[in-house]
Amino acid sequence: MKRTAVCLAIILVLLFSFARAEAPDAQAVEELLQDMLDAYNQPSPEAEERVSMDAAAINHPVITAVAEHWKEVFLDPDYRMYYYKTDDPKNLEIPDPSRHAFVVLGFRLRDGEMEPELQGRCRAAAAVAKAYPEAIVICTGGATGNNNPDRNTEAGMMGSFLRRKCGIKQSRIRLDKDARTTVENTLNSFRIMQKEGIRTVTVVTSGYHMRWSLALFNAAAAWYREQGTPIELIGNWCYDIRPGTGYDAVNVNLTISQLRSLLTEGPDALFPAGE
Repeated sequence: MKRTAVCLAIILVLLFSFARAEAPDAQAVEELLQDMLDAYNQPSPEAEERVSMDAAAINHPVITAVAEHWKEVFLDPDYRMYYYKTDDPKNLEIPDPSRHAFVVLGFRLRDGEMEPELQGRCRAAAAVAKAYPEAIVICTGGATGNNNPDRNTEAGMMGSFLRRKCGIKQSRIRLDKDARTTVENTLNSFRIMQKEGIRTVTVVTSGYHMRWSLALFNAAAAWYREQGTPIELIGNWCYDIRPGTGYDAVNVNLTISQLRSLLTEGPDALFPAGE
């Protein structure tokens, strides 16, 4: 009898875990994403309320996390961004640096070499990493650029730069040499963090790229929590560089597009078969 009760409890736990991991209804997600985009393009209290109502109707913890994050990061003009050379890294208030990761997002290579913007992201990462010497640094980015015969990777170049130019120890650096998009940066970084037992993460990228990146990292973190791995996105650290005009509109549309895949594919995107 006791064995039967134990087996039944295990089955119920497994069933509950599977139910929590299911992706939400695709059509409902599409309506939410459209309202999120509308609220960004034409902000108003009513538009923001529609986002909240959509999320409440779906009633899924990942969706709730995404909607609340969107209101905080994309719809609040006073959202706090932290900048290299302007802000003190200690203001990030990282609770346990020994279980923290700084994830540095790559930038396309030119002729197999780092652009000044990618060097800037690395210098920004080095500054904040030195402020928290127990944390690890994850460099993410694959082989990019049209003229790259040696197939140099963004992550490989970044790791070398951090060691040689910035004095970051090899033992602290982790490399993802496969990612070619921001969503792949996100997914691959979370797999590394899960293996490393990381519990909090700060994203390091250019200021104009930060909100887009945070939206994806927040969504992935919500899925991982649903799967039983409590990784929290707690901060941003920006390299300050200004792209050409019109980039904000491009970024917000790409954000919505990539969120769509994370929300509708859910565990299938984050946790491939066999992982």
